[in-house]
Amino acid sequence: MQSGTPVGVGFSLAVLAVVAMLVVPLPPWLLDALLALDIMGAAAVLVVALTLRESLEFAAFPSLLLVATLFRLGLDVSATRLILTQGSEPGGAGTVIPAFGDFVMRGSVVVGLLMFAILVVVQLLVVTNGAQRVAEVAARFTLDAMPGKQMAIDADLHAGVIDAVEAKRKRKTVQAEADFYGAMDGAGKFVRGDAIAALVIVAINIVAGMSIGVLGKHMDFATAARTFTLLSVGNALATTVPAFLLSTAMGVIVTRAASAQSLGDDLLRQIFAHGSALRTVGISMLGLALVPGLPHVAFGVLGALGFAGGRVAQRAELRRQASAIAAEKQRKNADAGKPEGAVALLGVEQLGIDLGEALLPLLDEPAGGALLARIGTLRKALALELGIVLPGVHVRDDLHLPERGYAIRVRDRVVARGQLHSDRPLCIASPGVLSPLVGEATLDPVTGGPAKWLAAGATQDGDDEKIVVDPLAVLTSKLGAVARDHAAALLGRQEVQWLLDHLRRLNPAVIKGVVPELAGLGLVQRVLQHLVRERVSIRDLVAILETIAEEAEHTKDATAIGEAARVRLSPWICASLADPASVIRAIALSASFEGRLSTIITATERGLLLGIDPAVAAA
Repeated sequence: MQSGTPVGVGFSLAVLAVVAMLVVPLPPWLLDALLALDIMGAAAVLVVALTLRESLEFAAFPSLLLVATLFRLGLDVSATRLILTQGSEPGGAGTVIPAFGDFVMRGSVVVGLLMFAILVVVQLLVVTNGAQRVAEVAARFTLDAMPGKQMAIDADLHAGVIDAVEAKRKRKTVQAEADFYGAMDGAGKFVRGDAIAALVIVAINIVAGMSIGVLGKHMDFATAARTFTLLSVGNALATTVPAFLLSTAMGVIVTRAASAQSLGDDLLRQIFAHGSALRTVGISMLGLALVPGLPHVAFGVLGALGFAGGRVAQRAELRRQASAIAAEKQRKNADAGKPEGAVALLGVEQLGIDLGEALLPLLDEPAGGALLARIGTLRKALALELGIVLPGVHVRDDLHLPERGYAIRVRDRVVARGQLHSDRPLCIASPGVLSPLVGEATLDPVTGGPAKWLAAGATQDGDDEKIVVDPLAVLTSKLGAVARDHAAALLGRQEVQWLLDHLRRLNPAVIKGVVPELAGLGLVQRVLQHLVRERVSIRDLVAILETIAEEAEHTKDATAIGEAARVRLSPWICASLADPASVIRAIALSASFEGRLSTIITATERGLLLGIDPAVAAA
């Protein structure tokens, strides 16, 4: 709403009129109308608060709370003026104030004062205090979360998830949330101060009214006390009830979580979603109905309603679940008839593990978390060893496997199978060391050497003669061996692009002018695959790309470029093959055999091919 519109101008004049009420006397009939307007406005605000879906739908509430507080203070001042000047006359203070006082007091001054005190205490110490604390905490957390929300919006914008218009709208929403809860934190002070002012005004009205009545109006003390106490309590109640409604609305708004429905709908849906709880409450109420001295009818009726409501809620939940299952089946059947339904099956998993039924406990907590941790450790080891990042490993059950069987897949092709015990350790040692141990003989799934599954719960520790590992270590060791053997297959174009993007952020000068100017992504991929196929680490990607830049001007043969890269990486290769004494143990071929071998190697576009004559092989 713009300030120049008729509604904006009218609202500004209304606020000025509220301020004028503090000094301008009001006739009794106008005071009655304004008191009724105050009650109606507060009730309307509470109903709106109960039907909100999120707090920001009523972003003007803090300002409204200030205006309502000023309006109520103006009514208190005007009512005090009428009570002290015309309170002794019939209808001198209007009809709303005496009606409130007479209805609540029922002829008893003490009852009226107690009712007023209870309302003020509940408003001041319970509703207002709680709402103010919630607003304070919400404002603090909203401000703390602002940088993260802004970064998330920027990330979505850069990723193309949202456009600039949506990003601008979301930024405004984040800022509006911070402003709203900050304003609500301060608005609570208005309500709190209003409640304290009501106590002071009541005391002034009673004391000053009785003094004026006895000394100025020559009324007897009992009549003056009853008259001015009735009017003072009536005035306090007439203004405290709207204040209490606004305090409740404030509490509802600051505690409201964003939802697609109103508060009443949310409460009804969430409470009746737990039919067993309602049945339990109903049975408890029926039990209380049997206790002597308690109202049997009231507890019995409530218990029956609670039990019946629980049954109805349970049946409704079962119907919802059945409808959801039917809708899901219908959706799947509909998708199955569309070409798009089969497209999802065209993807190929880079790396996966299938487990038999007896090995499924390895996926449960805490074993499941341990398996993921072991895979994470293996991923780091391969990154350090070969310079490749192990792709995500999809672990699933396969009832077609033997109970204790497992299978490892590379690009959806089973490349390794084996069996293991989920609750027994594996001991790897020489046959002489394994012979006295009790267990099931087997082979080391990685090296093929002798091993034995020890008895469940065995606490055998490894030593210089044997190695004892748990089932998870056996599985991840086999996975690591498969990943090393098939590293070239796992190094696809997307993985190579990730490596280049990472290097571009760290060392952009190396990438610039090489990819794609001198060598395309496919050539870089083939060179890297050639190296990892021979267990040469590609961690030093800078040296490899420098070699590609030098050699690509003369040849596009990935094998030749890879061999040149091997020469550049020779210090690392030698260091990886040397023992702690820096000694490399190798076998040297004779010159004649090396010459014969070189004659049967043929260089092709796909690499070097070895064509051995069967007669030569037999020799």
